[in-house]
Amino acid sequence: MEKHEVIRRILLASVFGNAAICVLKILGGVISRSTALLADGSDSLLNVASGAIAYKSRIEAEKPPDLEHRYGHSLLEVYGFLLILMLMVATFSFIGFLAINRLMQGVAWSIDPIGIPFAAASLVLNTVMSILLRRFGRASSGENGVAPHKPRRG
Repeated sequence: MEKHEVIRRILLASVFGNAAICVLKILGGVISRSTALLADGSDSLLNVASGAIAYKSRIEAEKPPDLEHRYGHSLLEVYGFLLILMLMVATFSFIGFLAINRLMQGVAWSIDPIGIPFAAASLVLNTVMSILLRRFGRASSGENGVAPHKPRRG
């Protein structure tokens, strides 16, 4: 299997795995009224969006040079990562707003203990996803874990 195809599959696995984790965390946060699980779920939603953007950016960046892009499309990957950065800022601002809003209300919310199994399950799923992505990432990269850089000619 070609290296580019392996990277695409890793990115897709990341998107679908993080989507499952996201649903679990947000569902647990809503049921248990836990801000921590909701914040963690929104972070997982960010992971899903980031993986999807990285996947699309990677596909576009791999296109060969054409008449309009004499040096190729590799900058599209950079623009994708800038978009991911903006999503991160927005997500963490939202989480901060929720936390500050709860503090300003001054009311202690009771958290249903049902959130604990959701948190434990999401911890297990996060760990499994991290291990799998790390293994697949090492298998698709160079010997030291870093993808070898090959300058483009043209």
